[in-house]
Amino acid sequence: MTKISSAIINGITGIILLILSLRLVLRLFGANPNVEFTQFTYNVSAFFLEPFQGIFPTASLEGATFEISTLFAIIVYALVGSLLTAILDSLSDRNKA
Repeated sequence: MTKISSAIINGITGIILLILSLRLVLRLFGANPNVEFTQFTYNVSAFFLEPFQGIFPTASLEGATFEISTLFAIIVYALVGSLLTAILDSLSDRNKA
């Protein structure tokens, strides 16, 4: 059961990281915000980025934007996902013993 739970956590974490990474790259390369794919990515990622908004300043240069908050969110979600997986694996090992 815990292998399935770990796989679910890893899958959800991977999707969140993918969405946030797409946002980071799109903003970094100054993607057109009027394109549907860009709008969709920004709208979906905004939910996951909400707790991290305003922590760090956003740097802009000639249409390119580097969102440090997005990078920080990627790191935090990756750490939380890894921590949850480690906790489940630890609980699984205890139950086997």
